[in-house]
Amino acid sequence: MMDIYNTLELGGTSEPVDICFNGGRLKNAACACPPGFAGNQCEQACGRNRFGQTCSYVCSNSSNDCKGMILCTPDYGCTCAPGYYGDQCMEQCQQGTYEADCVHANLTEFDRNTVVPTP
Repeated sequence: MMDIYNTLELGGTSEPVDICFNGGRLKNAACACPPGFAGNQCEQACGRNRFGQTCSYVCSNSSNDCKGMILCTPDYGCTCAPGYYGDQCMEQCQQGTYEADCVHANLTEFDRNTVVPTP
């Protein structure tokens, strides 16, 4: 498999940085960031409507087309923002559910006391 990491030199520090975030790899005092992340330590996700090696690709010319996406890369797919789900993160969670992909349900007052989620 081809290594498609983006290498960014760490500037402004005399000490080597020993950590790269979000799956980045330290190589010759620089973090090599995976697709979808940038920054000196791979700490910045591409964000809404952007993807690619250096976050330079636009997901869609219409901001509504990617309204629920936090991160989208060709290699790994999309990560939905809380309250959205689906392949393109276009579907909103139904009332009573929350989190990315709508995996959690709200609790009723009775259930909060007994810690039992409602269906």
